[in-house]
Amino acid sequence: EEKKEDKEEKKEDKEEKKEDKVEAKEEKKEKKEEKVEANEKDEKKEKKEEKKAEEKPAAAAEEEDDVDDWFAEDDEDEEKEEKPVNEALEKAKAAAMEKLAKKEAKQRSLCALEIKPWSEEQDLMVLFNKIKDTVKKDGLVWSQNCELKPVAFGLKKIALSAVINQTISMDEIIEEITEDIFPDEVQSMELLSMSLL
Repeated sequence: EEKKEDKEEKKEDKEEKKEDKVEAKEEKKEKKEEKVEANEKDEKKEKKEEKKAEEKPAAAAEEEDDVDDWFAEDDEDEEKEEKPVNEALEKAKAAAMEKLAKKEAKQRSLCALEIKPWSEEQDLMVLFNKIKDTVKKDGLVWSQNCELKPVAFGLKKIALSAVINQTISMDEIIEEITEDIFPDEVQSMELLSMSLL
């Protein structure tokens, strides 16, 4: 009896699975049909829009042919008026850009710098004067004096300032001094602050 019940249950399960498969197939068919209908509607809309687009230029061309050109002279006058206005705007814009470029070229920055030597035995005033005399560029002005500040263990550093214009990069100057010109005398050179004047 149990075997019969098991067989009946298996048959029922198989039938349920078959029904599920049939339902799934029907759902797929319905979805396909819906997609086909949606595509057909889209195609119809596109055809209508194309017809409308074709009709509009034809209608506009007919209207232009029918209308007399009563205001043709007025249109030409308006174009003539717009040209001087546009030219004046362009001239004003060019003048403003030139003025801005000149202002940026004149802009200067004040840089606060620190130079640390390799040893405490170095004469820092001599080093400061060497840097001032050696590193000269257009738009670079070194401070007249410097301040010697203690670091540690008798070692001092040079605190100085420089004024540069916008065409010069202080980072390039620092790299040039520490790596190319005075690598044996200058351990490090730091830009502490930079402010516009």
